[in-house]
Amino acid sequence: MKKLFLSAMGAMMLATSGFAQDIFDAGEQDPYLGVRASLDITGVAGNISNIYDFNNGAGFSVGAVYNITLFKNLYFEPGLSVFYNTAGYDGFMYDSNDEFGVKGSIRNFGFRIPLVAGYHFDFTEDMKVSVFTGPQMNIGLVGRNVGDIAIRNNMEHYSESIYGDGVRRFDLQWMFGAAFHYQKYYISLSGGVGLTNLLGGNDYKGFTARRNTFAITLGYNL
Repeated sequence: MKKLFLSAMGAMMLATSGFAQDIFDAGEQDPYLGVRASLDITGVAGNISNIYDFNNGAGFSVGAVYNITLFKNLYFEPGLSVFYNTAGYDGFMYDSNDEFGVKGSIRNFGFRIPLVAGYHFDFTEDMKVSVFTGPQMNIGLVGRNVGDIAIRNNMEHYSESIYGDGVRRFDLQWMFGAAFHYQKYYISLSGGVGLTNLLGGNDYKGFTARRNTFAITLGYNL
């Protein structure tokens, strides 16, 4: 009986050590390309809210990533995607001559470049979970400020480029998130916190606006 008990304990210890090794070290892994599509929710943070009341807006991004194993299950994953993000706003302004009421939206199209590092936990050959973090760059190509302005009792529609109005084309975020992998399929939840000010020049001197994003991403690894 004692020998049977020791044999059973030994088998359990071997199984446990093998399971732990599989979770934290999947062995040699080849780089792979993955395609990604995201539903994005964009918010604007900063003291620009003293003038405009921004609302979260919906958008999307589509692109690809390249996954490179660094050590065991630690990986580096650069990517490139195109994005279309929106954010609505309304506000009230007053100067010595007139009162202004505005309601509109910012519509932004450009490139997004995440440079994240992560770690995956392989529970089975087909199923794993990963966590990741790192910087993400946004490069604006086209940006429109579209809405209506009420000057006393007169309503006017406007549509203008945001980049001629003191808004920078480049901003930096810090990303973090978690993903679930099943075979070659991928789904993740991630957030991006704005690190840099989108506003510059004399038009918005003293004001700050940072892009925050939340994304639900679906993908397939090739």
